[in-house]
Amino acid sequence: MSWQRDELNGIEFYRNSELNGVGLIQAVTTRRAGNMALHTGDDPRAVLRRRSAFLEGFGFSLDDLVCADQVHGSRVHVVERAQAGAGARETHTAISATDGLVTREPGLLLAIFSADCYPVFLYDPKTPAVGLVHAGWRGTLAGIARNAVIAMERAFGTVPGDCRAVLGPAICDRCFIVGSEVADTFAMEHADAVRAENGQYRVDLAEVNSRFLEEAGIDRQRIERPEFCTVCHSDRFFSFRAESGSGGRLMSVIGLKPVESA
Repeated sequence: MSWQRDELNGIEFYRNSELNGVGLIQAVTTRRAGNMALHTGDDPRAVLRRRSAFLEGFGFSLDDLVCADQVHGSRVHVVERAQAGAGARETHTAISATDGLVTREPGLLLAIFSADCYPVFLYDPKTPAVGLVHAGWRGTLAGIARNAVIAMERAFGTVPGDCRAVLGPAICDRCFIVGSEVADTFAMEHADAVRAENGQYRVDLAEVNSRFLEEAGIDRQRIERPEFCTVCHSDRFFSFRAESGSGGRLMSVIGLKPVESA
């Protein structure tokens, strides 16, 4: 099991052993850590306290966080040093209309928020550089995971074959039940990722994202599928479906440690 539970400053989270090392930090919070998103109607002061406690445990602050204004699209943004703190305290300062972030700047933590959608973590150890994607079904279908790898390749000279990709906690194929229209849309290019069963259609979003990552040049052996389903384990993670749209959001982060602490 490569995902390990941990806790810092009273904030519970999971981290992937393949993505945490001398120069890299990666984690995703849990339900017990509390809601980490500012757009769900929660008290913003409480959200910021949780975010701050979580970041401080890693030696970071809100000034180092970079958040996207997620729209379930396929746009990827290359994050520069000047964008440190974007969306950390207020939603209107987040990187607009974006579901993917990539950077090679040390000392920044990229963040996305989810409650069934896929967090896709990318790591290029050679450059080094990192990426983080919010892949709902629309973004998955539009190939946002592939777009993020391409963005790293173009912006940083990343060699996709050097990269590792990890899919974080999200809805599994048993729980992602869709109508015939969505199923048909996926089946046009990903027929074997769609399963009809007892009059219902199920889509394997992890498989579709993995294929796009592979198309971008990442070796299948270096793509890790999720260990946890947010619906099956809704006692541990927030789930939009299990909670009928209410509830909080998990925060996923990845970043290169500052050079002096690496």
